[in-house]
Amino acid sequence: MVLWAFLAWGQQVGFMATCGDTAQLERVAYQPAYFPWYDPLDTMVGVMYRTGYFKPYFRWWEGTPEYEAAKPPLLPSSAEAYILRCLPPVWTEKPWTRVRFDQSSHRTQLLSVLHGQTFHKKGGLTLAYKRRTREGEYLSQATDHYAAALSGYAFIGKRAWVKAEAGWNQLQDLLNGGVVFDSLESPWEAFAKASQPVRITGLRWRRWYRYAQAEVGWHTPIGVFSGEGYLREDRLQSETPLPLRGEGLFFPDTTAFYWGFKQVQRGGALRWRPFTSLQVAVHWQEQRGMGDSVLQGWKWRYWQVEGRFSRRGLVLEGNYGRWSGGSALPPQLSLLLSYTRGAFSFGGSYLSRPLPWIAYQSQWLPSLPSSNESIARAWVQYALSQADSTLPPLRLRVWGSSYRQPWLWEATPRRESVWYATGLTLEGGIQKRGVGCVSGLTAQKFFFPTAQQGWAQTFPWLNGWLQVYVRWQLPRRPPVYYLGVRFWGFTAFRPLAYEPRLGLYYLRPDLPLQPAYGGLDPYFVVHVGRVMVYLRVDHVSEGLWAKGYYLTAWYPMPGRAFSFGVQWDIYN
Repeated sequence: MVLWAFLAWGQQVGFMATCGDTAQLERVAYQPAYFPWYDPLDTMVGVMYRTGYFKPYFRWWEGTPEYEAAKPPLLPSSAEAYILRCLPPVWTEKPWTRVRFDQSSHRTQLLSVLHGQTFHKKGGLTLAYKRRTREGEYLSQATDHYAAALSGYAFIGKRAWVKAEAGWNQLQDLLNGGVVFDSLESPWEAFAKASQPVRITGLRWRRWYRYAQAEVGWHTPIGVFSGEGYLREDRLQSETPLPLRGEGLFFPDTTAFYWGFKQVQRGGALRWRPFTSLQVAVHWQEQRGMGDSVLQGWKWRYWQVEGRFSRRGLVLEGNYGRWSGGSALPPQLSLLLSYTRGAFSFGGSYLSRPLPWIAYQSQWLPSLPSSNESIARAWVQYALSQADSTLPPLRLRVWGSSYRQPWLWEATPRRESVWYATGLTLEGGIQKRGVGCVSGLTAQKFFFPTAQQGWAQTFPWLNGWLQVYVRWQLPRRPPVYYLGVRFWGFTAFRPLAYEPRLGLYYLRPDLPLQPAYGGLDPYFVVHVGRVMVYLRVDHVSEGLWAKGYYLTAWYPMPGRAFSFGVQWDIYN
C-alpha cells in the first residue's frame, strides 16, 4: 500500500510543496472517470485552441489567457501540459511501480512508467519515464515526445531533509499549415483525412527542456528553514526543410523561415516558516538567452519576496519582484485573498507583471503608457462533499475577471484596452448509488471595447464536456465495471488562426463563424485490483449532424477512432 503520510510530515516541517506531474496530470487515487483520456488537455477546463492531439495549443481559462512567459505575448502556442518537470514523492513500504500503455487506431502510442522506492525509511527515490508518439491522420502531423526524470530524498536525523531532482524532455512535432479548401465551397467542407492538401509541409518544431534542482531543510527552535537551488535550460527551434508547398499566412510559399532561442535560468530561494500558518520567502534568478538572426541575446536578473498566511479558512498571499537587465522593467506584484468555510468559499486575486523579454527588444513598446500586463479576478464557489475518493469534488464556481494586455497581435502590434468577462464553471464529479457524473463546463460572457468587438466572437459562450456513467459489480466478484459516455461541444465562435512557422495564434477577423458542434465518446472501464483497462470510441458521432469541426482555423480535429489502454500498479 502506498503511504502518503510522508507528505503530511513534509508539510509540518516545511517540505517543498508537492507538485503534480504536469506531463500526465496523474492522480494518487484511481479515478476511472478521467482514466480513458490520455491527452491531459482532454481533462482541462477552458476554451482550448488546438491543432490536433499532442500539438501546440492555446488555453483561455475563465476570462484570462494562459501562456508561457518565455515566449512572445502574441497569443503564442504552448506545450507546458506535455513537459515532465516535477515528480511527486512516493513513500512506500515496498517498491511500487505504475505502468500505463495506450494505443489508438490513429497510430497513437503512449507509455508511462512511474516508480517509487524507499530505503530503510530514511529516504527514497522516484523515477518517471514518458513516451508519446502519433503518426497523425493528417498530412505532416507526426508527434514524438519523450521525457525522463529522477528524484531522490533523504532524512537526516529527525529535523532535517535533503531532496534532489533532475529531468530531461524532448518534444518533437511535425506541423503543417492547415488544410487547403475549394474557395467556391464553404471552408467548413474541408474535412478529408490523410490525403487532405495542406498549405505547408515538412515543418518540424523541436523543444528541449532540462533541469536540475536541490533543496535542503531543517527544523530549528525558531521555525523551519529551507533553501533551494536550480538550473534550467529551455531550447526551442524550428527545423524547416525545403521545399515548402502552399501559401503561408505571413510569408510567400518560397520562404523557408527558421527561428529559435535558448534560455538558461539559474536561481534559488530561501524560505522560513516561523509557525504553521505563516511562511515567507526570498527568490532570485539570473536568466541568459541566446537568439538567432531574428532575436537578440539577453540577460536579466530577478528577485522576489513573498509571504503566505493561512488560518481558519483564511488565506492571504502576496509577492513583489523586479527584473533588472538591459532596460528597466516595471515591477511585478500579485495579491490573493480567499476564505473557505465548509463547502463555501470566495476570493479574489490581482496580478501585474512585465511582458516577456522579447517584447522589450521592440522599438515601439517603450512608448506605450504602461507595459505591464494586469489580471484581476474574483470568484464564489460551492463544492459538494462526497465519500467516494475516486472522484474530485463537484465544484460550482461563479467568476469575473478583467484582463489588460498592452501588446497583442492583430496584423500589427497595437495597444489594447481592458477586457472584462464573467462566467460560471462546473468542474469535478459526483456519484450516487452507482450513477456518476463528471463535468468540465464553462459558460462565459466577454465585454470588449468597441474597437475590439472582433475578439468577442472568438470565445464560445458555452464550452466543455459532461460525462455520465454507470458503475456496478457482480455479487462476490472482484471486477468493478464502468460504462459511460462523454458529451462534449461548444457554441458558435470564430476560431483563432495559427502560423506554424512563428508558433503563434492570432485573430483573423475575416474568418466565418464556426458553427456550434457536439460529439459523443462512449467508453468502458474494468477495474480489477491493481489493474485498470479501458475501451473507448473517439468521436463516434462524426458525420451524424455535421461534417466536422475546427478548434483552430483550417486544422480539422481528429475524427472517429478506437482506443484502448491498461494501467497496472505493480507491488514488488
